[in-house]
Amino acid sequence: MTDDEKAIWAFLDRHLRSIFTQDAATYKETTSEDLSLYEWFVTPHRQDGLDFHFFMIEQGWAGTGPDYRYDLLEPRLQLYGDSAVVSYTFMLTRVT
Repeated sequence: MTDDEKAIWAFLDRHLRSIFTQDAATYKETTSEDLSLYEWFVTPHRQDGLDFHFFMIEQGWAGTGPDYRYDLLEPRLQLYGDSAVVSYTFMLTRVT
């Protein structure tokens, strides 16, 4: 794995951990303000912007908090010049 690939995976880990540790400042720092995403477990519709995840972070919803573990199944990183495409299946485990 190249240094660039390691840096991309580390960035993604930092970003995902910011959600589940309720670190809104890091989430904002690691996310584009024009984010569009699909959260299949919430609604089958596109969500635009950061407000949805800020709500999740602030309310401690969807596994956020100290007792969690996430795994990226079938991770794949594709580099195209200055762009990267990262895909994976996200699995969240939470201790209750």
